[in-house]
Amino acid sequence: MMGLAGPGALDAVAADAKQRLTAAPAALSQED
Repeated sequence: MMGLAGPGALDAVAADAKQRLTAAPAALSQED
């Protein structure tokens, strides 16, 4: 990941976590 030391680091981490949280249920339901 780029720009971890930049001013947008927290926003980038939060956005990545949000994407993972929204993608996880879809992946789980696809496996069922």
